[in-house]
Amino acid sequence: MQASDKSEVRNPQSFSSRLHACPGCERIALMSRLDICEECSSTVLAAARAVSFVVEKRDHPMEVCYTRTTRLRYYNVMIDRLELLLCYEKKGINVISPSASTLISSMQSKRSQHVLEDLTKILKEADAMSRTATTLRGRIGPAEDFLTKLAEDGELVGNPTEVASLRSQATQIIHRATLGHHLEKAKQVELNGNTKRALERYCQTLDYLRNNDVDDAVESKLIGQLERNIHRLGGTVPGAS
Repeated sequence: MQASDKSEVRNPQSFSSRLHACPGCERIALMSRLDICEECSSTVLAAARAVSFVVEKRDHPMEVCYTRTTRLRYYNVMIDRLELLLCYEKKGINVISPSASTLISSMQSKRSQHVLEDLTKILKEADAMSRTATTLRGRIGPAEDFLTKLAEDGELVGNPTEVASLRSQATQIIHRATLGHHLEKAKQVELNGNTKRALERYCQTLDYLRNNDVDDAVESKLIGQLERNIHRLGGTVPGAS
């Protein structure tokens, strides 16, 4: 009994000699084989398993089979998981190779490429719909929806120049569609013999050109044509001295 008692007295000393401050959570605990506490070890290993196919450079079915939205969500989830491992990497705890920081950089690059390709495709679709729609809402709506999406996802592109280019193209679609709509309506009522209404339409179109974001010098030819149309129908050009 006495020998057993002595053994029980020595065990706490043995355990205490194995207690250390965990590099992951800074709590005093028994260390696992990763030299961190069991709780941190479970967290790290679970995160590592969750991104194992990224580490092994295997293609994931989401890359080719799922919707645009699902693919973007997939990239965001993977980066979030890798950022958890990055927190431990910064504390000197590395459990995957390539490192979490290297994989995050790679995933962010892939995500940026995906978002840019996605936005470019949506913009082309908006342009096509604008050219075939018969109402003003139908012509400019897709481009306006694109600008909303660009405001939400543009930051993920990581290239301000690309984002500015996409925004400019969408704005041009809206401008072209709005201008085309006004001109068509003006010509239509003029052909129908409604001079008063045609004058109103031409004046509205002229006002739009003068007050949009496009430099008047760029559209001077069209502005001049509208002014001549107004004079031809016996009207007075708004703002003319």
